[in-house]
Amino acid sequence: MIQSTSLASAILTLATPTLTLIFASSFLWLWKYQHRSRYLLFLAGAYLCFVLGAATQISKIPSGTAPNAVVSTLFYTLSTLMLMEGMLRRIGEGLEIGLHAAIFTTLVGGIAYFSYVDGNLVARILINNFGTGMALLFITPRLKPLRNANGINVLLYWVYLAFALSFFLRTALTVNVHPLGPADKFAHSAFWIMLQFSMLFFAVLLTLVLLVASMIDRIDRLRSERDVDPLTGLLNRRGFNDHVHAKMARLPKGASVSLIVCDLDHFKRINDTFGHPAGDVVLREFGGIVLSAIRKGDVAGRVGGEEFVVLLPDADYAGATELAERMRVKLMDHPFSSLPASYSVTGSFGVAVLRPGESIDELLERADRMLYAAKSEGRNRVVHVGRHPGSANGA
Repeated sequence: MIQSTSLASAILTLATPTLTLIFASSFLWLWKYQHRSRYLLFLAGAYLCFVLGAATQISKIPSGTAPNAVVSTLFYTLSTLMLMEGMLRRIGEGLEIGLHAAIFTTLVGGIAYFSYVDGNLVARILINNFGTGMALLFITPRLKPLRNANGINVLLYWVYLAFALSFFLRTALTVNVHPLGPADKFAHSAFWIMLQFSMLFFAVLLTLVLLVASMIDRIDRLRSERDVDPLTGLLNRRGFNDHVHAKMARLPKGASVSLIVCDLDHFKRINDTFGHPAGDVVLREFGGIVLSAIRKGDVAGRVGGEEFVVLLPDADYAGATELAERMRVKLMDHPFSSLPASYSVTGSFGVAVLRPGESIDELLERADRMLYAAKSEGRNRVVHVGRHPGSANGA
């Protein structure tokens, strides 16, 4: 029994830092291809610090219980803080430097006190485990966007929460269930090994989910680069078509769907008079007007040089026409930074509502006819197809 326990302890001692080093290398490799995803550097740093903490304990450098406990806790605490920072950075947040300092001082300072001043093993276990769990739980309210998301992000939230809570369970079992005894004997007991295996299980589970989430982030970014117009931030033609067909597949049968097509009036004149950089500014700022005007769930794209299109689920012709008119007025009144203050940019808008049995391409064709009607009637106006064939402004 003693031999098997010692063997398990040796395997665990070597396996944990080895796996952690592999995971750190994986996050660094992912960062190599995702330089904008700096959270991967924090995750890699978290695992590297854990390896350093484990190496400190395995090598017993520095020697002596107290200095070894303090140095290893220093690295483990840095590992915890970098994991927290990486989780927050992934959703565009971060932990304040003061909180980093407070957590670091509390954990490392507490271990130093109960190592040098009051050699209390129970207190060190409580600080290491309970303190780490509390620190990890501290940021869970700020990870709410993960919980409210879909797929891998929801799984990541709950696995992270389980990982944080596991520190409290291990603390309770260690202090209340098993007699601690001398520190060196307890560290090789079957009970302690079981607790360490449980921590390794949750850590590996969290790491695998993080790696999958990171790879999905990379795929989503590539898809975004493929589908999004870099100048305006709107979908390009391919992205718009893909998103529209996906949106239509999810809508209930018979749902009201409207489409707005817009073309900036005399855009060639802007390029010829003020230059293409000035024209690019106009396109970019109008893209911002569109994004600020549409609702969540609407699909907007730049499908041509100066042609824009917006799909409006759950919107009839009155609602779509009102939105188009609002964009037309905002465009006309907008002071474009690349043009003289007296220069007014206008746009022509065509609006159509999906008919029963009609395809998206047929809807787009009718909206285009309304756009051409707006241009032929003098531009800077909204022309729509009414609810019934033969109504005003369309067929």
